[in-house]
Amino acid sequence: MSEAVNTLECALCDDVFTDGAHCHSCNKKLHFHCAQLNEPGYRKVGAKKQQQWRCPACRQTGQTVQIPAHTAIPSPITSPVIGQGNAQLLEEINKSLFMKLAPLAILAGEIRVLRGEFSSMKSSLGAIDERVNIIQDKLDVVTGDIEDGEQWNRMNNLEVKCIPQSKSENLLELISSPGKLI
Repeated sequence: MSEAVNTLECALCDDVFTDGAHCHSCNKKLHFHCAQLNEPGYRKVGAKKQQQWRCPACRQTGQTVQIPAHTAIPSPITSPVIGQGNAQLLEEINKSLFMKLAPLAILAGEIRVLRGEFSSMKSSLGAIDERVNIIQDKLDVVTGDIEDGEQWNRMNNLEVKCIPQSKSENLLELISSPGKLI
């Protein structure tokens, strides 16, 4: 006789599996690869740590409160008027809805985290914009100084004309000789 295999459904990919990780915060069961774990590493941490393990979504949002796998159905639904078959159907629908809507709380937490990161990026961008403006102002000053220096150099150039050029000329002598005459 073969033993009955306990199959589970992965909360992320909806595939059926027999062994995986169980999040103590959201009560989800996940494949090892969907939980971003390797099986030997998960086994080595021990039962106590496995019971405290949280899925990546719960770790990211900081969720620590355990969410039940399904919510209890109120007593009027299980009344004899509705019937036991319908109550089970309602319980299954409720469980299915809860499993489908549970990620919304995780998404809301992720959105809060993203908003915080976005606002810090905006403030960082403002600081960078201020730095760029300061650097642009300094660059404008330096460019103006260079242009003024080039203009000054052009105004103060000395051009010597009408002096013959020869192979053995000494430039210093040529320039100083007209100066001596004046």
